[in-house]
Amino acid sequence: MESVAITLALLCLESNGKPTQSLWADYAIRSGLLADLSLTGQLIEQERHIILTDPIQGPKPHQELALEILKRPDRSLTDHIKSSKVGLSQMCEQLLELGHWRTAAGRWPVLRRRYRATSDDYSRKSVETVLVSLTGTGVQDPRRAAAAAIARAAGLLTGQFLPVDESLIAACGVGEWIVRVGVGYIESARIWHRTVSRATVRDLGSPG
Repeated sequence: MESVAITLALLCLESNGKPTQSLWADYAIRSGLLADLSLTGQLIEQERHIILTDPIQGPKPHQELALEILKRPDRSLTDHIKSSKVGLSQMCEQLLELGHWRTAAGRWPVLRRRYRATSDDYSRKSVETVLVSLTGTGVQDPRRAAAAAIARAAGLLTGQFLPVDESLIAACGVGEWIVRVGVGYIESARIWHRTVSRATVRDLGSPG
């Protein structure tokens, strides 16, 4: 099983070969990176604070996010999920380095690079098939449970926002607390954006 962040990044490749531009994708990636740090014992929850080991062991995106946290201990983890400089673009480069994706030429020059999975195992469809029907019952790998929970909250499965079952979060093992933080923030941010959008429509009124 791949890391949580890698699994989530594989879900972000659209059918046209471009990474999704969804705001929730970056939130999901950062939540996944934090979940990986927790599941590897490098991000530890204490009663009133967290402990982050230094130096961080792992891929570059994980190290970069950890460095941001170490440099800004005054910021909450949700602040980092919201506005960290580390996100999907860094994970795309990581997938290229791992050989999970390769660049694909488009018909016309485009600003966003196109990618293609190098194997069916790394295709969005394959990953989605594994995660979409997953529940907390009988899950053996906490990384898979964490990826499924975050993907559901961020709308990365079937293109829809799906409810996150409590048993799925409970199956995340030592990463349960940070997955709960990530899922909670994404769901709260979705509600806020929906409320703001509705208020804007009301203020503008109907056209004509």
